[in-house]
Amino acid sequence: MEPKFEEVDPRPIVIVVDDEILVPVGWARSLRRDLRIIPAGNAARALHLLATMERVDLLMTDLHMPVMHGGELL
Repeated sequence: MEPKFEEVDPRPIVIVVDDEILVPVGWARSLRRDLRIIPAGNAARALHLLATMERVDLLMTDLHMPVMHGGELL
């Protein structure tokens, strides 16, 4: 049996949703010791992560994205 995600890395999980790839990378560099940053390039990917992950502690999203904006995602 594989260990659960939380057992492998107990840090709080933050999904960062932004269509600009450098935004999640910047957050990950500055907060990587304290938080587990999961990048999502669009709202559809964020919805998939939210539906499949056992735990997400925080969702940070850009408001201005194509297809579905951050307000719709929330």
